[in-house]
Amino acid sequence: MLDYGGKTTWTGVAGQIVPAKGYFVVLGTKKGSYPDSQNMMSQGLSANNANVNLTLFDPDGATIDYYEKAEDLNSSTTLKGKVHQRIPDGGTWYYTEPAIASKGAANPASDDVEGVLEPMAAMEITFTVTIESVTPSVVTPDDDVVIVAKVVNDKAITSVVLKWTKDGAAQADVDITAAKEGNNYTATIAKQADGTVVEYTIEATDETGAKASKSGEYTVAVIDADYTQLVLNEINGTGQPEAGTGDVNAYKYYELYNKSAVEIPLLGVKIYYDNGTKNLTWTGTANDVIPANGYFIVMGRTSANPAGVLLTGLSANSSIECSLEDPLGTLLDKFTKVTDTSTTTDENQCFQRIPNGTGNWYYTPVADNTKGTVNPSAVGSYKQITPAPWFGSFTKTPTSPTADDDVTVKVTVTTPAGESVGEVILYTTINSVTTNSAMSLVGANYEGVIAKQAAGETVSFYVVAKLVSDPTLNYSTSKTDNVTFTAGGAPTIDYTKLVLNEIDGNSKAVELYNSGTVAISLLGVTLWKNVVTAPSGTSWWTGTEDSGSIAPGAYVIIVQTGQRPGGVTYDVPGFIGRNGISTSQKVKFELLDPSEVSLGVFQRGDYPWGDSNSATNIAPNSFQRIPNATGDWKMAAPTNEAANAATGDDIPL
Repeated sequence: MLDYGGKTTWTGVAGQIVPAKGYFVVLGTKKGSYPDSQNMMSQGLSANNANVNLTLFDPDGATIDYYEKAEDLNSSTTLKGKVHQRIPDGGTWYYTEPAIASKGAANPASDDVEGVLEPMAAMEITFTVTIESVTPSVVTPDDDVVIVAKVVNDKAITSVVLKWTKDGAAQADVDITAAKEGNNYTATIAKQADGTVVEYTIEATDETGAKASKSGEYTVAVIDADYTQLVLNEINGTGQPEAGTGDVNAYKYYELYNKSAVEIPLLGVKIYYDNGTKNLTWTGTANDVIPANGYFIVMGRTSANPAGVLLTGLSANSSIECSLEDPLGTLLDKFTKVTDTSTTTDENQCFQRIPNGTGNWYYTPVADNTKGTVNPSAVGSYKQITPAPWFGSFTKTPTSPTADDDVTVKVTVTTPAGESVGEVILYTTINSVTTNSAMSLVGANYEGVIAKQAAGETVSFYVVAKLVSDPTLNYSTSKTDNVTFTAGGAPTIDYTKLVLNEIDGNSKAVELYNSGTVAISLLGVTLWKNVVTAPSGTSWWTGTEDSGSIAPGAYVIIVQTGQRPGGVTYDVPGFIGRNGISTSQKVKFELLDPSEVSLGVFQRGDYPWGDSNSATNIAPNSFQRIPNATGDWKMAAPTNEAANAATGDDIPL
């Protein structure tokens, strides 16, 4: 996954592979004629803008690599519009002339090449902790509170701790280092009494002892408001271009109406805007209150209205869903407009409930908007918006099917008052051929089945619902997905039989041994060098498709990049590691299976390890398990790709 400026701009999909010692190109959005849009970023990319940053994450969300350019090149500088390349491949970042760009091929091997201009500023990820979510957003005495914090650093994280107070009194620290998924760490604070003020800090420490933290607080309160009296009352998605900028989001708004005779606090109330995915566009704060029988306006956020709070775009023309939820996530109201009105006389309309607060939705001219006041009492020439059902929960089981699995799709469908569901249809597309089948009502869900498919097959699907009152209309807003089938019936791999067996600083090789009776796939197996807690940062070696399997009783060696044992370059795809194996250093290697379970550790000396920390040179010996595969680490004459020595000597520091 690629993150650009804090937003995901590209995510790898099934079938996309980077070949061994090869390249994979992700193009800029809507540029060129690349045949697969899944190889394009969702955002533009500029060589000139200030503070351009890209972060590469693994599938679990852990940082793999990063790029940051702080300089603003929108000036007369000679570096404006240049390419940025690592020289050599994987090395230091440089500014280069576009003429020597090497998309999909090797970068220049040296900076002593015409067209290489100058090195870029050194890049380091700033050690940060951010609070990704606090659930629930409004805390009652019945709620445990779950805090998810994101820790970003280019060094190994050794500890993450929750520190918190209750009404100012310090509580015991909670170690959440192990509660990790990717870069995210999860802490839970147990339910507290009404009125309790909780202050919390998530503090992370890295391998150098540096610390970063982020704090927050919440107050526990009983929710006693009658949120059922809140409705969406008027929506203006047309807006008006703001003076000077032409920003068409200016003056767009949602209007809420309180049907009750008492004011309602809006803290934690949410509005979602769904144009294909459910996007949170507004959350009420402690300062937001809607008066009795009154109105509350959520305005658009524009350059002329920086205090606006509408976070997501809103359109009068597109097919949209807008939903209102109370602080506990209960659906209070929903507006759905299925027809795309961009080519009809309905374009540039407001949407209003007539009569105010209780009636059906109508298209009304923008000039007739009643923002903050009662809606028109008569329909007149206004056109009613066709009532539409909406989808609730949407699941597929199993989420990661094999070739042995049928996939069950389930969806709930809710209709407006006075309407009922006619039928719900599951459409599936396989190899560009689309078929459909009726879904059956089972309990509260409509269910349909996608038949098992061959391994590697991807099926895209979507759900359509029809009303009894108007069976010609289809509604499929946001209910689309796909599923990829993997190989089924494969035996479980016993990775405990895979042994980290020898480390040789002479041939610069790490040896693995299969002590079991069946072959072990090396795909996804990783080696980590000089990492306090693996996985962290970038692996020294990761098994690929080219690595294949290791036969029972067999040995394989992984040689550091560029090594030439016997004067011949070692160039075996799938078995090239990074560098830094030595007979005279303190060093640590750890072997992990694909699910990140440790299979063995070799450690010489204590942290820190590396080039600057010399140790006794054991050449010409290597580090070996003696007896072979089962014993302690000793030093003896190298036995690459063969059984280790029968005896050995203790390893000196």
